[in-house]
Amino acid sequence: MKIGRYNRGLTLVELLISAAILGFCVSPLLSASIGSVSMNDAASNRLRAASHLDFVMESIKNVAFAAIPVNMGGAAWNAWTFDTAGVTATGLVALKNETITTNLTGTNPIDVTVTVTWSDANSRSRSLIIRTLITG
Repeated sequence: MKIGRYNRGLTLVELLISAAILGFCVSPLLSASIGSVSMNDAASNRLRAASHLDFVMESIKNVAFAAIPVNMGGAAWNAWTFDTAGVTATGLVALKNETITTNLTGTNPIDVTVTVTWSDANSRSRSLIIRTLITG
């Protein structure tokens, strides 16, 4: 095959068009991967918050029914409002700006509500709540 004087490679215009087509094809893949990383982070935080809820709820259930105060004014339950340092002190890995609060109402059954609140990567407030009745 005879190669002509002007057929020695690609022109700058052809290279630019090829790069534009490649960029157009790759950008949705990049966007999808960034979105999946964000969703994975959110799911991980939600799972961690659920384990913290479980930890606090099991701690409350392990106390004898007669010893559970029925109002949050009781001195024994003031410790059940955790901030990030309090969560870490229990051996759990704290979420960003995490707080855990409990609310106990009633006498028999006792209505127990535990709330975990944290900030996500965009500093939006998120929360997860669990509620149960404990009878004695």
